[in-house]
Formats: sequence, structure tokens, C-alpha cells
Amino acid sequence: MARLYNDPRWVALHSAAFSCPACGDVHGGLFALVREEPDAWTVAARRRGNASTTQSDAGLLTEQFCILDGELFFLLCDIDIPVLGAPGKFLTQSVWAMVAKSDFTYYVEAFAKRRQGGLAPWHGWLANALKGYPDTLDLPCTIMPRGETLRPTLRIDDGAHPLALEQRQGISFERILDLYALNEHDLRAEVLGRTS
Repeated sequence: MARLYNDPRWVALHSAAFSCPACGDVHGGLFALVREEPDAWTVAARRRGNASTTQSDAGLLTEQFCILDGELFFLLCDIDIPVLGAPGKFLTQSVWAMVAKSDFTYYVEAFAKRRQGGLAPWHGWLANALKGYPDTLDLPCTIMPRGETLRPTLRIDDGAHPLALEQRQGISFERILDLYALNEHDLRAEVLGRTS
């Protein structure tokens, strides 16, 4: 496969930061697609009429953790997808995973002491419906803690699912641009315009 570093669109994406024509945020190079909350939080908060709050009678939502109704427990994790033709580069999708209360409690305690990197992997379920993929909500996954302040990584357990295939085999630059567009970051015209 040809090296992506020679693709003028790739060079344009990484040449300088620019304002996204779709969302208005400033991007430069590859950036993560981050889900702000588990889908269950969104549904519960809207049902209670407080969709924009981070703490309510629905539970607690922080940048890393979510508890819903004292019964459902979530962690924000990273799915790192290798970019074809660009060794060492990844498209990261930051997603929520639902985990057992015991795993959640154990992880939060280790996280507070910055010892989560030594924890063994455990089972969870993807808690977001991801655009561009079929049926990702409640997909079984394995959560692998990392050290320092890094989020855990998440691996899809269903090896035949398209997301799991991309995790193993990689993703093309065209597919990355399509996923960005599906997630309100349509950079295709911006990247093409910078190659002229």
C-alpha cells in the first residue's frame, strides 16, 4: 500500500490548524471522535427534562465516568483504529462502555491512586450507537486499562463486526473523511481546497 504521507489531502489536513466548516472548532491533523455521554444518559436526562446537566436526579456525568440511576456504570474508553498507509497513526473514537458496578468501583479506586495501568482487562458493552457502523449499541467488548492519565482502550469482541475488522485491519483515509462527515465534521471540501 502506498504511503499516505505522500497524499496531498493528508498533507493538507496536517499542514496547519483550521476552523472546521461544519462545527466551527479548530482542527489540525487527525482528531478523535468523542462521544460526550453514553446514549442511556441522553435518553434518561431528556426524559427528566434536563438534557444539558452533568449532575441531576439521573445520576452523575464527568469527563471519564458516568453513573445512571445508581444502577448503570460507564467509563469513557478509546477505540484506536490504525490508519492504512500511515504507520503509527490512529483514528481514535472515544466512546462509553457500560461495566459491572464492581469493575467500575475497582477502576475508579485505582484511577484515584494512578494505579489503573496495572489492572487486568475486563468485560463491558459499548454504550453508544456509532454513526457509520451497524448496531454498535450493547456490543460486547473488552476494556484494557492504561497507565498515567490515559483512558482505557476498548476492543470489540465480535470479530466479524465492521468496527472490529477496522480495529484489526486498519482504515483508509477516505473512510476517515467519511466518518468525520457523518459526525458533523465534513472536512472533504476543506482538505481538497488546500491541495489546489
